[in-house]
Amino acid sequence: MKARNGHPSKVEWKAHLYAYPSRKALAFADRRERDRLLASLWEDEQLYGMPRDYAGALLLIVPEDAVAVLRKKGFKFAVRDVAG
Repeated sequence: MKARNGHPSKVEWKAHLYAYPSRKALAFADRRERDRLLASLWEDEQLYGMPRDYAGALLLIVPEDAVAVLRKKGFKFAVRDVAG
């Protein structure tokens, strides 16, 4: 997603994670990569406001739509299905 000015366009995230029909668990290999992503949620305009939930020290539940956005930004994680 590119805006006309060449910068990535802002993603309009829904307010709540449960508003998304499909969610994924991101499994991080270490805390450093997880913490890098968490810091970006506050600093990156495209990620700001992304709904998420924490499921343990190295698991983060996000909308399925977020997976591609996060991968393009260079974050490293394994993707797992989320039941229900």
